[in-house]
Amino acid sequence: MSRLRSLVQHNLLARIAALIVAVILWLYVMNDQNPSMEASYTVPVVMEHVPDGYQMHAAADTVTLRVRGARSAFVTADNSDFHARVNLSDFAEGDRLYAVETSIPYGFELISVSPDRIDVTLDRIIQRVFSVLLTVNGTPAEGFTVDRVRQSVEKATIEGPRSLVDQVASVAAAHMVDLIGALAEQGGAEGAGAPESGGPEGENRGAAGGAGRDVGAGGVVVGVAWGTTMSEVSAALPSRPVPGLTVVQLNGASDPMREGPSAGEVLSQMRMSLGARTISFPVPAFFDHVAAREAMWSERSVKRVLSVARRASLAVFGVGALDALNGALPSQVYEGGHLTARDQAVLRRQNVVGDVCTVLLRADGSWRDVTLNARATGPTPAQLARIPRRLCVAAGTGKARALLAALRARTATDLIVDDATARAVLELADVRGQTGGGSR
Repeated sequence: MSRLRSLVQHNLLARIAALIVAVILWLYVMNDQNPSMEASYTVPVVMEHVPDGYQMHAAADTVTLRVRGARSAFVTADNSDFHARVNLSDFAEGDRLYAVETSIPYGFELISVSPDRIDVTLDRIIQRVFSVLLTVNGTPAEGFTVDRVRQSVEKATIEGPRSLVDQVASVAAAHMVDLIGALAEQGGAEGAGAPESGGPEGENRGAAGGAGRDVGAGGVVVGVAWGTTMSEVSAALPSRPVPGLTVVQLNGASDPMREGPSAGEVLSQMRMSLGARTISFPVPAFFDHVAAREAMWSERSVKRVLSVARRASLAVFGVGALDALNGALPSQVYEGGHLTARDQAVLRRQNVVGDVCTVLLRADGSWRDVTLNARATGPTPAQLARIPRRLCVAAGTGKARALLAALRARTATDLIVDDATARAVLELADVRGQTGGGSR
């Protein structure tokens, strides 16, 4: 029995010694032949729980994970084993930093995440309803005629990110207020000799006599157009009353056939935000007949408005695009029933691309021989040029052609525009230059 016990004890000690030696050898091999090392993996970031009804923009779509592990672990690992995500379940509209969450394979230690937070912008998608104006172009083939054209859709809903228009409108509103403040400090003197709205240059300049001398005297006079963009600008105005401020409507708009932004809304908002006295222009955007327009220009009420507009030191307006491209919001001049389908067909044949203050422009900025302008009620580019400061506001690449035409007509001294539209205008200008197109 004692011999057996001695043998067991002897073997146990040997086994323990062998185990210790094995552990030492394993540690030596692991440290020497399979050492710990570090490496980086660039992995895509998965956005989880993105809210419905929002457009999302992330400042980064990948992150770099720095990890540590044994050499053997790296042999079997690849990028697909490492994951990064951002959880947007607790979202907020606008810009916000969200933490990056990671998952890595067993056997790895996470050292760092770069970036560890990502700036995510959530932009609410808004919808606007516009009336649909059916335009029929071209002529039927020989032997055929159009019996009847039936419009099955009266309204169209257009959606897009709110920030584009909001950002442009906010910047434009702030700049407008700054300009008014600067002009107020100058006593509004810059407005002397500004033009009246509409008609050939210089017509009726002395016809108003003393009409309107009680309005705007000693204060700033601002002429404003109307439309979708101007509605956004007026809505973005801060509450900042300006003593003695007069806001006068530059072009007529009293004949809309369909729902949409109105001149009255623009004037009302400016009256509330700026404490301005407002003067509407009670004429249609376009007269049906040239003679009717000429007759109205002799009316005392119209003369009064023209007289006030003539003293404007600042004009604020958008750009209308005849054909809204790239998902741009339609221009109210063409979508609100101010022009018939036949009128629009004529404009396309005359290569009109858009308008400023309802004065129609070709791509090269020309406007004098566009026949419909004889029926328009807004100031021509030449008349606008007599106003010292002219703020043009445009948003959306679909207005690029019309905006370039407005710039070629030299309608603006100040321009507020989004980056994408600015780039589109520059590209168009470059193309025209390469093909021999000049500017006015």
